[in-house]
Amino acid sequence: MRVLCTAWAWPTHVNQMIPLAWALRAAGHQVGIAVPPPIRDEAAGSGLPVTAVGTDAGSLARFQALVAGEHTGPAGPPGVPRSVEIFSGLADAMADDLLAHARGWRPDVIISDPSAYAGMLVGAALGVPVLRHPWFADVMGFLSVKEAVRAAELAALTPIADRLGAGSFELLGTATIDPCPPSMRLPVPGRRQPIRYVPYHGVHTGDVPKSLLRKGKRPRVCLTWGTTVGRIDPARVPLARLAAALASAGMEPVVAVAADQAGLLGPMPGGVVVAESVRLSELLASCDVVVGHGGAGTIMSGLLNGLPQLAVPLLPDHRFNTGRLVASGAGLSIEAPEATGDAVLDAVRELLEDGAYRARAGELAAEIEAQPSPAEVAAGFAGLVLDQEPLVVS
Repeated sequence: MRVLCTAWAWPTHVNQMIPLAWALRAAGHQVGIAVPPPIRDEAAGSGLPVTAVGTDAGSLARFQALVAGEHTGPAGPPGVPRSVEIFSGLADAMADDLLAHARGWRPDVIISDPSAYAGMLVGAALGVPVLRHPWFADVMGFLSVKEAVRAAELAALTPIADRLGAGSFELLGTATIDPCPPSMRLPVPGRRQPIRYVPYHGVHTGDVPKSLLRKGKRPRVCLTWGTTVGRIDPARVPLARLAAALASAGMEPVVAVAADQAGLLGPMPGGVVVAESVRLSELLASCDVVVGHGGAGTIMSGLLNGLPQLAVPLLPDHRFNTGRLVASGAGLSIEAPEATGDAVLDAVRELLEDGAYRARAGELAAEIEAQPSPAEVAAGFAGLVLDQEPLVVS
């Protein structure tokens, strides 16, 4: 089969699909990736063929405005998140070019980031199945089944669909490839193929220092704010002050940061280790607790290693992810304005001293490991696409 993977212009949204894309290629399928130009090179680092389509439509500026409260359009109906407006604008900027590419490449199926509405619209225009690939709990599907959100999505996307000649379209796709641990899944209708979370941190990552491959003598706490927050607003990356608070209490803070954002940290106190652009899931193997921003990759990498976590969310999806983490019993959360050094230290101590958090994280790690591997999903891929019986109905 010919499989086309697509996402809008944010590296983590295409990186989540790479393990399955490679498994499909290894199984003999032809796999291509189509993304906007700003992340073309990042996607190409996977070694898979990549085509640049459309533009990024100022995605960074849109999210900076969202965080700052400077919205890009009039307020929508009650209960409709700003993400509908933002993601619809991103779809508008890449849909025509994506369709033109797909018509020439002739995919049998499209695998789409659920927030890349263009993937669903192009699939409808071509009459080919679309498989959604969420990055964690299926927040896009959970929102889309709400009446007000669905109405807003249809209103925003129907003009684009008409332009593409798509006619009717389904934002829940043909099926959903779901990496979320089963007990953390959301009640989203439709066919659902579980898949084991296999980390892929992108091409710009390196080896974990040898000193961090084994457990330390002190409680080791990994602090990471991913890459998104630093891009949107560097002032909201509190790693230095939180690391100082943990170090002063006799813990071993390890700050994981992208090399191109290391300059945001400022002077670091003694006793703090800075790990630049390392593979987070490997670094966490020797840690005891994770403190992060609620990003999907951080939460999933922490759960994969059976670690309790503290999240300090910024963006709406970070808040949603954090809510799922806390509800699971594997972590705690603190709102950013209250995330002082003392508050974070108290939360970390609770996560270390109350064994229930680690026990629950260990249960979730076992759930992840029990899911079908990308290779197993690839082996049954034709049946999934051809609408045979679903493995899971949620």
